[in-house]
Amino acid sequence: MDILPCFSTPICIDTVDYEFNQQYLESLEYWEYDNQTGFMSVNQNILLENEFSGIKEQVEKKINIFLFDFLKISQGNIKHCLSWINLHKHGNFAPSHCHSNSFYSGVVYLKYPPDSGKI
Repeated sequence: MDILPCFSTPICIDTVDYEFNQQYLESLEYWEYDNQTGFMSVNQNILLENEFSGIKEQVEKKINIFLFDFLKISQGNIKHCLSWINLHKHGNFAPSHCHSNSFYSGVVYLKYPPDSGKI
């Protein structure tokens, strides 16, 4: 018997060790989706900012472990196409959606109240 994981969606869950600068996050420019889905940073390449180099390095290391050690992909390079910050206030949410322009997508929760921030 063969088992084919057709249309599977593997999810890797881990933590990063990072002290974020609350003032820096508040100083960023955001635009509002609407009054329910919250705000998105205008900068769509936020991981390229020096402020986030520590997160970027840790995330890339974890992606490499997932791709090359776990999935056994033999070669390739990671390229961050887009990275942004979503700012959700009480009652805001991210609706179900797909990132059709990428093979892999990720989420890093910088700050969240208990019982929230769930995928």
